[in-house]
Amino acid sequence: MSIFDRVLIYDVETTISSRGSPFDNTNKLVMSGFKWLNEGYFSCFGDDGIGRITQEFFSASTLIVGFNIKFDLNWARRIGVDISNVCVWDCQLAEFLFNKQANRYPSLDEACEKYGIPLKLDVVKTEYWEKGIDTDEIPVDILREYLEGDLDRTERVFKEQVYLFKGIRL
Repeated sequence: MSIFDRVLIYDVETTISSRGSPFDNTNKLVMSGFKWLNEGYFSCFGDDGIGRITQEFFSASTLIVGFNIKFDLNWARRIGVDISNVCVWDCQLAEFLFNKQANRYPSLDEACEKYGIPLKLDVVKTEYWEKGIDTDEIPVDILREYLEGDLDRTERVFKEQVYLFKGIRL
């Protein structure tokens, strides 16, 4: 069995107090998104069994991929998900290493630009967050599209990184 057998791309959207910190008890997990490598999306909204569903996805995966995955994993822990046996690939950390540690916190957009991946149209940021509208007040369909875009871009960055590290195409 290879670590690449069942790769799960994972991302969360949260309210924005303290930059969405899972350690700020005023924050809420609004939506979790999952994407199996080369497959479709699944998202959970609100408290609708999100911890149980996240645990099921994590248990079925051989590798969990994210961009700044420590943020998302801390949210998973906050909702009671056991992350003690998960293998992770942090695309942000990989970019940090690829760039000789020159940029401590590379963004997903910077990584996408590097690999020729289209950047996101950040409607959520410009039309909601910058206008003081918190994540839990954003229409579900808009937030889901935003989350799925991040999952897609993270998957594409991950594939490029695996090729650079391992010389294999996923």
